Amino acid sequence: MSEDPSALPIPTPNPRLLIIEDDPATSNALRRIFARSGWSVAVASTVAEGCGHLETAPHPDWIILDLMLPDGEGTEILRMIRRDAIQVRVAVTTGMSDTARLDVVRKLNPDMLLSKPINLSELFKTLVV
Repeated sequence: MSEDPSALPIPTPNPRLLIIEDDPATSNALRRIFARSGWSVAVASTVAEGCGHLETAPHPDWIILDLMLPDGEGTEILRMIRRDAIQVRVAVTTGMSDTARLDVVRKLNPDMLLSKPINLSELFKTLVV
């Protein structure tokens, strides 16, 4: 995450983002960068917290979803989103290199699949609301 946040594009007014990430340094950095760029940002660090955010309206426009969380895998959240047809776009982030597990993620059709460390320019190009 070495990009200059001031050089990142400004989203449409009041976009909502949910960051589901258990690493506090990563989630705090993303939260600050997106908040400075005009996003309304919520953060969850577990599958349970992430699901809790999705049980109430309004839903976020985007989710940045880590796959490896302390109480399960982010794929559980992505499955729930697809099963319940929740209108939210999902950017999955992972440090995982297991191709079989990544194939499972791809079959759940995330809007974006990024390797860690996250390339902010690539992330912002995709996060359009």
